[in-house]
Amino acid sequence: MTMGAGSPLDALDRDSLILPVRRVLADEAAELIDWQHEPLGYTVRTPVSGGIYRLSGRARTHDGVRPWSLILKIARSPAGGNWPDGRRVPAGWGADPAHTQYWQREALAYRSGLLDDLPGDLVAPHCFGVDERGEDTIWLWLEAVHETERRPWPLARYGLAARHLGQFNGAYLAGRPIPTQLWLNRGFLRAWSAETANVALIEQADTWTHPFVRRAFPKPVAERLLRLYAEREDFLAALDRQPQTLCHLDAFPGNLLARRVAAGREQTVALDWAFVGIGAVGEEVGQFIACSLHLGEIPMAEAAQLRAVVLDGYREGICEAGWSGSLVELERAIYRGAAVAAGLRWAFIAANSAVRATRDDRARAMLERNTGRPFAEGMTERAHLVYFLLDWLDEARALLPR
Repeated sequence: MTMGAGSPLDALDRDSLILPVRRVLADEAAELIDWQHEPLGYTVRTPVSGGIYRLSGRARTHDGVRPWSLILKIARSPAGGNWPDGRRVPAGWGADPAHTQYWQREALAYRSGLLDDLPGDLVAPHCFGVDERGEDTIWLWLEAVHETERRPWPLARYGLAARHLGQFNGAYLAGRPIPTQLWLNRGFLRAWSAETANVALIEQADTWTHPFVRRAFPKPVAERLLRLYAEREDFLAALDRQPQTLCHLDAFPGNLLARRVAAGREQTVALDWAFVGIGAVGEEVGQFIACSLHLGEIPMAEAAQLRAVVLDGYREGICEAGWSGSLVELERAIYRGAAVAAGLRWAFIAANSAVRATRDDRARAMLERNTGRPFAEGMTERAHLVYFLLDWLDEARALLPR
């Protein structure tokens, strides 16, 4: 397929392709015959994304003509750019290696070798090259991973993915040295909650008088959300005292692929390592549970089952990685870490997405798309998510170290 004028792939040519194609075919003398490319549909949520494309074609090798395929992921400097909604990116945003969305982080993670040998059965796509295209663009040539599990995943596959995340996190809790590169995310949840915990609508009394809002939220929720907002630092400080480990930090079904390899062994392939950094035990799966529910991958009627399956799988994975401490303390740490991460990352977003949907057609369409339900039902699903996250945090309060 041919890209339109001004496409990021305008500079794509035979010289750009030949090296990654030779690497994917493991043939240094391979010669390109033809190729095509197409954009992969995904929602752009950040100004550092330049798009993701699937490339495929044929090459002449020492074994004859062979097909090949690659994924090209483009990262770009956000300087002078815009958010998807048209807002201008503030000067310096995403430019510092310590920033939560530092635009070069994923490229540096691949270049450093950090993702080449992850512990357990969580793996990253193989990288066939990192190309700097001037000072403001990086092309990542990645493995085209073929998923072997049908979507939507059954709950058991969520548990297995959580187990693999536990093996990954658990290795660094059992003695594997935690990486120290300056570009790794640190304090991600603190920065995320500061950016997303918008209480302007929540504080307005008339927000909760709209008929659809009153129907979706029959039990008052504004005071609970405002209490969470006031207690954010207490929760974050408690998480800082938890065991720390290396985390993906954006685990949800859209970034996880199920793959079966030799002898039927199952792997979980984690895509998009742009947030990789240091986090508390449990933080990884709090995001996994809450985001899966927010995006409608699992209906709210199965939320408690999803949580139980994921937390159990995650604990098993950490134990398989060599955890030698108290199992009781591990379970408590996982529960409170997951509850705090889930609540601080998604409670405010979920509440605001519901009330905005009563005021804005774009927000309404997004709510219906994410929940996969008509507006009124989608509002109810979103309200149930808010209640679920706040109730979970209430349960976790008793387990927080003082």
